[in-house]
Amino acid sequence: MGPLVKFLRLSRMPVLQMLQLEEALLRATQENWFVVNDGTPEPSIVLGISGQVPELVNVQQARRRQLQAIKRFTGGGTVVVDADTVFTSIIMQGDAIQGLECF
Repeated sequence: MGPLVKFLRLSRMPVLQMLQLEEALLRATQENWFVVNDGTPEPSIVLGISGQVPELVNVQQARRRQLQAIKRFTGGGTVVVDADTVFTSIIMQGDAIQGLECF
């Protein structure tokens, strides 16, 4: 039998709050999680941990549109998210799947 994965369904949780929750689940629990969030109330720009705002965001346009720029604790590209974005995250412990190397 495979690893147990807990399911957490959210609706319109603000993206910053959702990212904080995901980081807490990773750091404070030993469980595996599948998290789904249907949209975020306010449009935002989300960058990966190494993303640099001046290089990836038109700061003037973001300010004019009142878009918050948020860095997530993981890597990945830069995306604009809004109420139509469906977020999914899989948070797995390193030993959850035998033979699978973490990176």
